[in-house]
Amino acid sequence: PSLPPPPPPSPSLPLPPPLQLICFMERIDCNSRDFFNDGRVEGIDKISLLIQICNLLLCLQESCGFTHGDMHEGNIMVKEEYIEIVSAINPKKRITSKYRPYFIDLGLACADLSDCCKVKRRYVANIVYKTQDRCKNKSQDMRLYLFTLKDFYDAKAKDAEAKAKDAEAKDVEKADDKENKLKTYLTGLFTKKIFSKSIPLNFYEEKQKHKKSPFHAFYQDTETINDPTFYPENIFYDLKQLLVT
Repeated sequence: PSLPPPPPPSPSLPLPPPLQLICFMERIDCNSRDFFNDGRVEGIDKISLLIQICNLLLCLQESCGFTHGDMHEGNIMVKEEYIEIVSAINPKKRITSKYRPYFIDLGLACADLSDCCKVKRRYVANIVYKTQDRCKNKSQDMRLYLFTLKDFYDAKAKDAEAKAKDAEAKDVEKADDKENKLKTYLTGLFTKKIFSKSIPLNFYEEKQKHKKSPFHAFYQDTETINDPTFYPENIFYDLKQLLVT
């Protein structure tokens, strides 16, 4: 025999509310472009943030072969927060800073997750951009990021020069000594040769002449070029020297 139909709901009992999914994220102060554009932030703190970025990237590279793949100033967020972290280069030392970086937009990232979870493919990444050369290129992320930072400072210098020519310009923002040293360092990175025999002296300079979209042209032309100059640990050492000089 068939089962009797269920009784109708009692009119006195309210129906349960529909399921709601609430998503939230930690509050972040700004992206790194706004951070480096903020004249109130001292040069020493800007260099310290770059040291943290190198340290974080090195930890990820050593633990899972991480490559961000699209590291520019808009994809690193910054929060004002005092932190003390272990140095990836010397675990006996600590790195302190008043600001903390966050990597976002991992759509082009690769990582070797074979030791920490069950995945069918060794590299987890966007299929279009998933190449072994890119995923194993330790220099690409810091090179891309520092290139966009140098490009930002170059554009800012041109704007300041234009303002200085204006007879009515009264206050032109001036960087402090540490920030000026950072600008000089960034310029030097992209004007020297990387492999003396196979890459000409003006290699990086030529790659910056694509006016329509310099970042994407630079990205494509350098994607598979492994330049130890831009390894996080080497940039880390250089930046530490900027702090003490």
